[in-house]
Amino acid sequence: MFDVGRSSFKTTPYGMNLTCEPKRKMIIRLDSFERQEQAVKRAKEILLHGGLVACPTESFYGLAVDATNEEAIRRLFALKKRSAERPILLLIPSVELLSEYVIRIPPVALKLINEFWPGGLTLVFQASERISPLVTAGTGKIRSEEHTSELQSH
Repeated sequence: MFDVGRSSFKTTPYGMNLTCEPKRKMIIRLDSFERQEQAVKRAKEILLHGGLVACPTESFYGLAVDATNEEAIRRLFALKKRSAERPILLLIPSVELLSEYVIRIPPVALKLINEFWPGGLTLVFQASERISPLVTAGTGKIRSEEHTSELQSH
């Protein structure tokens, strides 16, 4: 996992140019349960303070930030050199937490969630006001997929 420092933004004739200067990198080996517990607690601290954490998912390593922290989201876009016109997928650990990030969960979506989550099923929802427009690329919609996360249990 690592924490990324401040981002700088400048406007160009073609839109916003995002650059990012690394603050510090931290790699924690997870060769024991105790180290894993410590790593999860540290990752949660980093996220709660606006940092960025690399973590494994079912099929790839993802970069995690607090989806409600605009500065952290900007750092994520800068680090990935991602266009602000491309929304970000949210990995949600449970349907209960999903309801904190979306306006409503339609009954048909709930049926699909109950049948296929956890798993690779991605659904699109109307984002709640908690979610930054940066995450949705101004669409007001979020793509979400359930992902079991140790960060939620701490």
